[in-house]
Amino acid sequence: MRYPSVIADYMREASCSIEAHEPLRSAERLMEEQHVRELPVCQNGRCCGVIRQADLRLAARNRDYDAEARPRARERRTEATVGEAMSDEFYPVMPTAPLAHVVRTMAAHGYHYAVVIERDEVKGIFTTTQALGALSELLEQQPDTRDGIGPGDIRAVILTEHSHVRSLLERARAAASAVREPAAEESEVYRLRHAMERLLSAMSAHVDLEDRALAPALTALPGYGKERAEQLVLEHRRQTSETRDIVQALAAPDQAGPVLASKLQDLIDRLETGLSDEEALLLNLDLLRNDGIVTECNAG
Repeated sequence: MRYPSVIADYMREASCSIEAHEPLRSAERLMEEQHVRELPVCQNGRCCGVIRQADLRLAARNRDYDAEARPRARERRTEATVGEAMSDEFYPVMPTAPLAHVVRTMAAHGYHYAVVIERDEVKGIFTTTQALGALSELLEQQPDTRDGIGPGDIRAVILTEHSHVRSLLERARAAASAVREPAAEESEVYRLRHAMERLLSAMSAHVDLEDRALAPALTALPGYGKERAEQLVLEHRRQTSETRDIVQALAAPDQAGPVLASKLQDLIDRLETGLSDEEALLLNLDLLRNDGIVTECNAG
């Protein structure tokens, strides 16, 4: 007998929360340490809201605007607190709440997150990111609606992944450019590290996908073969390893950010070239087709 999924199965456990009276810089520091984008906020022993990175950015823009528009007010202003910047629009749920009900309510009311609470204690948080993860897992368990997945479908998936990786490469390039500046701040090094962690995660998933789907499809093509397909995957693994090395170096306090940023620029250039070459040589309509017809195989 299968029991319905509950929210505790998919929530992100709340390793920490923050008090409403804390200054915003404490929330920013805690998010950096925990590698999260939102924190439950508590007051008098109960959850009263959620503070997000977007809230911190908005508060910083408002602070900068006030400083320019009203210079004298800057001297009198005290630092904003978490409670002043947080959102109190959150959906409190119990750990045993059915996943389907929680997701349906979030969609109906526009909630971006649900806070999982048991006896006034915050147990976790369930965001749209966790909801998409749950959807992906549940879809994987569904039976195929047709006979397998064809080469053309694989091509569409890989191209979608390429688009994702490219967007992360652009963010990493912009973050690396900021770190290369002489007056780069610690927060900019953190943004670079965060951008690289996102890129590493996407690349790791991409290599796994190509290993499971693209390489077997290419192996079956006339004129391509298993050895060349394996070489493709090995090259991507090498690039992923390089990315992981830079992420680890950025986390080390004795590493110079500008030096690493220069190495990263070179890696980004090579990754972008690799994506373009792969699309031109492998992911063209003449090579990967659902009808099984190969009109030309000019992959190099």
